[in-house]
Amino acid sequence: MRMNANSLSGIYSHMIRVLFAALFALGPQVVWGAKTEPGQETIWDQIMAAQAIRNLQEGGHLMQQGSYQEAVREFARAVTAQPKEPWGHVMLGAAYYWSGQVDLAMKEYQEAISLDPKNSQAHQLMGIAYAWKGDSERSLREFLEAERLSPERADIVMDAGSVYESLGNISKALEYFRRAVHLDAVHPLYHFQLGLLYSRLGRDSDALDSFQAALKHFSQYEDALLEIGALWERGGDLDRAIEYFQKAVRMKPRDSVARFRLGYAYLKKGKSDRAAQVFEEAFRLSPEGEEGQLGLSMAYKKKQGNAQNSESEDPAGPAEAFRRNLERIPLNREAKVEVDLAYMPRPELVPVRSQESRLKNALESSQKLPQIPSAMGVRRQFSIPAETAGSREKRIEAIMKELDSVRKGAPPHSDVRMSMNLQMGRAVEGRSGVSYQPRDVGNDLGLWVMGTGWMDLVHEVLPELQGSFQERGSAKSAEWYLALGLGQILLGDSDSAREAFSGAISRDAHSWRAYLGQGVAYLIDGDEEKALESYKKVLEINPKSKGAKQNLKWLGTKSAIRNPQSAIRDKK
Repeated sequence: MRMNANSLSGIYSHMIRVLFAALFALGPQVVWGAKTEPGQETIWDQIMAAQAIRNLQEGGHLMQQGSYQEAVREFARAVTAQPKEPWGHVMLGAAYYWSGQVDLAMKEYQEAISLDPKNSQAHQLMGIAYAWKGDSERSLREFLEAERLSPERADIVMDAGSVYESLGNISKALEYFRRAVHLDAVHPLYHFQLGLLYSRLGRDSDALDSFQAALKHFSQYEDALLEIGALWERGGDLDRAIEYFQKAVRMKPRDSVARFRLGYAYLKKGKSDRAAQVFEEAFRLSPEGEEGQLGLSMAYKKKQGNAQNSESEDPAGPAEAFRRNLERIPLNREAKVEVDLAYMPRPELVPVRSQESRLKNALESSQKLPQIPSAMGVRRQFSIPAETAGSREKRIEAIMKELDSVRKGAPPHSDVRMSMNLQMGRAVEGRSGVSYQPRDVGNDLGLWVMGTGWMDLVHEVLPELQGSFQERGSAKSAEWYLALGLGQILLGDSDSAREAFSGAISRDAHSWRAYLGQGVAYLIDGDEEKALESYKKVLEINPKSKGAKQNLKWLGTKSAIRNPQSAIRDKK
């Protein structure tokens, strides 16, 4: 669901302003919570209050740095020192949420609400947590209570509007989105979300105005550029569409979705060579950057069986691939690992015209859109220090156990999208390029719910692309099959992607870019041997392929746990 995934803002940067600014202003002389006895204040009370403030301030700094697990420890100390102070529980809950421990986060929010029922921030964060779990009704109740307590907060109003949209109450959603823009006219997110709703309603002119307003207030808003490009393409103006897609790719070169839309637009303009060049960079698996930096990102689509036995058919391949990548970290190097998981309702791919007709009928009959299951997402982050082989093995086992628990928590009849980013050495502090991730565009606006609206940009044109093969499949060039394979890769459908890449190779045996894509598909399945074969084939055809060389270099890195001497060779 596009809106619920992207616009449950609870903007992190806003939370930093609202909470941390107040916390940093507190001095040790401020005493929080209950005294030892009514009317009494002891030296111990003052000491504990001062310590709690220091812990909250340090936890705030850690949150700003993205060190969520460390922030949990600091906030937990603050809560221990001052258990009756609601803000400590709010901050501990926020740190739990960002580290992926949503149930623990909700317990802290509830404790904060029990201590201070008028704490609008706690109600908002509880609403975000319910939204993550897919409980729209409870989420809405929390947002509305937060709105009642803080009606001037545009982010809370936007959150409530997002849930109204997910429930199909479009009139309420429009009311709330417009009010959010009115309350904070300079925030680009609110213009963008209003534009998405206008676009969904077929009000393209209003959508264009909103997206342009978003760009006015945030010129680096790549999502807005993509949406504008899609609007022009729907309207039949391919030249303008290409212009905006090009801007998006220049702004975020690692956005494979932007490359997919740009390349497909080039194909429709008859520019196959340009399309092939654009697609090439979408299949890069190895990191860009300085020597010694390693990275890997990958995505996969969980293949679930029937409702009674959904886990039995879940392949172990991706999990084992994650494990192998962790094992490759040299023992004398520290690393940071980020894992994103999104639980996606299985979409029904139908032509755009059919979607528009369905939407029109739904609006005419009830003024409501059908309820659509929400996407949910979570990020887990792990810090891995330099350590012995035995300690590293235990740490990896703990990480895999935690990821497996999250992965198995997927709702029935949903697909799990998982991506992993691993950076070592200096890349821990400053991220360089990554290997393969559908959208490596960062989180410029600090959204609390991982955005999955980009999938709509793939779903929108994939039926049209597939339909063109049904009409003139045998006449399509290799580049068209390349586009189809990339579209399937972006959605984690490795089986269909391999079939498409095979189609490209059957039409052009020298289509080395198809072998690059094929390697991605094999890696998604955890089959590194076949991925290696694909990249070796690339170099047979094109010995200058930098992407294939980097892919082979990464995949050839041995496990540091099973080969401790590799750490010695890796010393700087």
